[in-house]
Amino acid sequence: MKGKKIIFGVMAGLGWLGLASLQAQTPPAVQQYQSIQRQQEQLDKLNGNQTGAVPDKAPELYPGENADVGPQMLLRAQPRRQWVEASFDSQYYYTSNTFLVKETSPGSNTDTGVLVSTAQVALVPTPYAIPGGELSPRLGFRYQWYNYGLDQTSNQDIPIGGLNSLDFDSATLFAEVAYRFQQFWNFNVGVDGTQLMSHEQTRTTSDYHVFYKELVPRLGIERTYAINDNVGLSLAYNFYYHITQTDPVPYGNMNDRYDNSLTLTYTQQIIPRLVAQPYYRYTFTDYSGPTVKRSDMLHTVGMTMAYYFNNWASVRTFVSYDTNNSHGNPTSSAFNYENINTGGGVNLTFKY
Repeated sequence: MKGKKIIFGVMAGLGWLGLASLQAQTPPAVQQYQSIQRQQEQLDKLNGNQTGAVPDKAPELYPGENADVGPQMLLRAQPRRQWVEASFDSQYYYTSNTFLVKETSPGSNTDTGVLVSTAQVALVPTPYAIPGGELSPRLGFRYQWYNYGLDQTSNQDIPIGGLNSLDFDSATLFAEVAYRFQQFWNFNVGVDGTQLMSHEQTRTTSDYHVFYKELVPRLGIERTYAINDNVGLSLAYNFYYHITQTDPVPYGNMNDRYDNSLTLTYTQQIIPRLVAQPYYRYTFTDYSGPTVKRSDMLHTVGMTMAYYFNNWASVRTFVSYDTNNSHGNPTSSAFNYENINTGGGVNLTFKY
């Protein structure tokens, strides 16, 4: 019986079946992908590699302060990118709810370990000084490998539908222009194009077939606050519109949706090179496809701690808790879920 539930969940995860209806759903593989991208946004804040990081310099406490003692530098884990950045990141984490669905009975949700490896290269010219601030364009490519069930749980080795059949890759082209103005305000607009490729071969699909595509225009605004030399606070709003294609399903664009996200982030240097970052994020998702009557409200509380050996190598540990409330159609309650992610990672970043 347990094997049948896992097989059913795996097929839903790849977009092959709906959850007891033809109402649109985001495949769990896509949700895991989105979860990792949200983690990456937080990591970017921690690394100080994007608009919205803790500011370089604390504001003067009184006119002429910097002339007396020099600029008072805040924490910055890594220097700003100059021209080209190449990075590799690997993280392993435990997730308590692989399929991101409601727990129907105690222990019914499938937990597992997930390994996510990321290779990225980006063209990031030195920021252009313009009236009121700096303009920073960015263009790059990111490739990720998602591998499930590496903790060797009992459901990993099921002959049909084991958790390793959830494995997938993602390829993303991204472009962004960020404007930092008045020192503490940051505005960005960009677009991402992503496709997800399954590792599972079926009678109708080949190995590494593309099962999901999306084009995501996005924009965001953030206000950062320098509390003291070692502490920063930021409040950010982000909007994403997902134009999607899922194959095979009855309606290819059934997962079209938009996200509104509000994130409060606190960053503090504990000791030299060791940085802690707790955060809270609220995300409202509304599905806009032709067959969809559903909206989700996702609350996330998390904490990341990172240690920087130098300006190109770091390690981290993290934990987050998600709770999602879904509304809009009779089957929406199936997507009311709770989930815990916890793990660690290593990051190597080289700038030229």
